Amino acid sequence: MALPEPDFDSGRGASLLESAARRFPDACQLEERWRDAPQCIVLQIGVGDTLLLLAMLHRYASSAHAPRHFDLVVVDPRPPDRAALAGALDRLGLSAHPLAAVLRAEWPASDPGLHRIVFDARCGLPRGRRARLTLAVGATAAVLARLRMPVDGFFVEVVPTGAAGLFPLLARQAVAGATLVLGAVAQGDREALAACGFRPDPFQSDPHQSDPFLSDLATVRQPSATLVARFAPRGPARRIPLEAHPGGQRRAAIVGGGLAGCATAAVLADRGWSVTVFDESRSPRAAGGNQPLIADHLHFSPDDNLLARLSRHALWLARPWRDGDRPIGRVQLAASAAEQAAQVGLCDRLGLDRGLLASLDAEEASDRCGLKLSHGGLWMPGCDALAPARLCSGWLDSRPGIEWRGGTRVAALARAEDDEGWHLIGPAGAPLASSPVVILAGAGAAPGLAGIRWPPLQRVRGQSTRLRAESLRGLRSILGGGAYACPLGDGETLVGSSFEDAGTLAPDPQADRENLARLRAMLPGVTALAAPQALRSGGVGWRFATPDRLPMIGAIPDEARIALFHSELSRNDRLPMPLRPGLYGHFALGSRGLLWSILGAEVLAWLLDGGAPPLEADLLGAIDPARFVRQRLRRRLPI
Repeated sequence: MALPEPDFDSGRGASLLESAARRFPDACQLEERWRDAPQCIVLQIGVGDTLLLLAMLHRYASSAHAPRHFDLVVVDPRPPDRAALAGALDRLGLSAHPLAAVLRAEWPASDPGLHRIVFDARCGLPRGRRARLTLAVGATAAVLARLRMPVDGFFVEVVPTGAAGLFPLLARQAVAGATLVLGAVAQGDREALAACGFRPDPFQSDPHQSDPFLSDLATVRQPSATLVARFAPRGPARRIPLEAHPGGQRRAAIVGGGLAGCATAAVLADRGWSVTVFDESRSPRAAGGNQPLIADHLHFSPDDNLLARLSRHALWLARPWRDGDRPIGRVQLAASAAEQAAQVGLCDRLGLDRGLLASLDAEEASDRCGLKLSHGGLWMPGCDALAPARLCSGWLDSRPGIEWRGGTRVAALARAEDDEGWHLIGPAGAPLASSPVVILAGAGAAPGLAGIRWPPLQRVRGQSTRLRAESLRGLRSILGGGAYACPLGDGETLVGSSFEDAGTLAPDPQADRENLARLRAMLPGVTALAAPQALRSGGVGWRFATPDRLPMIGAIPDEARIALFHSELSRNDRLPMPLRPGLYGHFALGSRGLLWSILGAEVLAWLLDGGAPPLEADLLGAIDPARFVRQRLRRRLPI
């Protein structure tokens, strides 16, 4: 099936796309590589003239034998902004192409990290197919060192300075037979490539032949020479390992129907998996600790640490999975003039796009949130406050292939005798179901079901408060600081949230009074808060958190086997960690359930289904459930 006839200059536009396709997709025989394959990954260095991006996506969309998933990963330290990209598409006469329209509308800001654009049926792809463009922004060598994926084809049109140093990083990602197209060959490149395992390919057109359709375009560079090479590993073929599931069955059971479980079900079902969700609640309406709203809690730090990068990526990944309404944004209020000056310095140091982070003075902050504030703050326009029950229901209802098994408690897991999956067992010992893959998404029960002791999770009680105060009626964004507040509608404001080490899930009036006291301290000028018209408890729930306050997302380590090989694993940190096959975790989201839920779902989908990773390797390691066991091994502590 081909793309529908696009509404653009089909003569010149089609010729341009065809000519550009001959420069890479056809030169490295991509159609031959992806025939009968479930997926294909291409890595390109530099955005270049944008024509090639569109040509590769178009070739995939119109191919009769394309795989289910196609990933195009582009690494560029300084990609064009949206205006420059739109201008290039206009000059090429391709802006009306259905793929170009999505590219133009969703092109991201150039903040460091991985940005994803998804192309599917809305832009003419055949049903069941999906292309993902991942724009990796950052220093080329540093980004390549942090990527982990099996690449089928490489394209380097404009060779950056010191490109020879990049070739080993490309070889680390290459599968056997992967093709590399080098657009302009410098002295020593052939030898450097050969040393990394890339051998010249006899299938190669005349590298000096000009293209009549491209020669009159100033935006398109004509290479002076082209080298096509194939990767032939010297040792055994190395393919980046993904977690296997028996017989290739794309079927999973998820234990826990809160934010983590529902998000994972939706993302896997979107990839064509069959998913069953088990939860003790009758419906997903109890998700999010019965809170009426939960908010995004982004983190920023002067050194752009792991938590800051993770929360930023989580927000980017979550956007396509939320309602189309514009987010209400968040003002992180400064408590003093000194803190406000520090916020300005933070923004200057990070240099992030104002669509993600900006510093506001008191007047600007007041205008954003709708209240008179005495200090400015950090403005985070992409943050939102959403109803978790509605979000979870929407995720479950919008995609086929998801079964909800409410009112069901999974008390134990047992490995199948044929080692082909897991049996889920109820409280009375009765079997509930069997599945090749099990994902533990219920924070309280997950460690026990997983059979892991490290780390012991901290359980914290949280209670929000519904407040009706005339002075807060104008609030129109999330307001963060010593407390947080967000508009509920109908004159109510949600204030939260308490952090208590003990207690029950029964509403506690004292927690409501403490929430109000923190809000008063944050908004000393709002005198009417001293006598609110109404004050009542919102939602109450448990938060489960790790010692490093990062979630547990990924394959579950086999602590029993690790203990048996403690001495060997302690001496060699590079040995593979024994894992419990087919068992995964997505829990310990702490107070960032809204942010971490989709991020974790995308990570698990990548582990199970392949493709380009949603995060760089150091970020994946930061949330790996085995990280605490590794720490104990390094310290030679018992498991």
